[in-house]
Amino acid sequence: TAAGRRRDGSTEAGPADRRLVDPHGLTSDPAIAAAGDCARHPNIWAATPGAPTLLESVQNAHDQARVAAAALVGRPIVHDAVPWFWSDQYDTRIQMAGLSHPDDDIVLRGDPAAGRFSLLHLRDGRLAAVDSVGWPQDHMAARRLLIGRPAIDPERARRHDGGLADLCRIG
Repeated sequence: TAAGRRRDGSTEAGPADRRLVDPHGLTSDPAIAAAGDCARHPNIWAATPGAPTLLESVQNAHDQARVAAAALVGRPIVHDAVPWFWSDQYDTRIQMAGLSHPDDDIVLRGDPAAGRFSLLHLRDGRLAAVDSVGWPQDHMAARRLLIGRPAIDPERARRHDGGLADLCRIG
């Protein structure tokens, strides 16, 4: 969604013709904002913090729209929310918090055979993202914990069968 979008496409476009926006959701024309699936924004959660990032999710569109609206009425705020997503696949819920990267170290917690596990994505020894299957407690804890980017010992994480928040308190 873009507010005040011009048909001539005169605002700066990124890959796949998505609009590039600043941290406040404004395009290269400060009278035009973009949010959601059409906007690439500098994301502090990207593997390269601040890299223009396209996130196609309901929650991100909502967060970006709130940020863009604030900028358009002269009360700018920065889009810095932890990205999170979910998908229901039949009777299984998959939830993700943060942004993973192929170079992350991945630690498996839980038991995939039991349908309850999380993948912790560590970047430089710190929590960068969590993918959870059937473990909503880990997902909710990750959304809170990622803000502080806690250091996590991979071996301790593999052995710890309690909640993610408890693991971070121990470590």
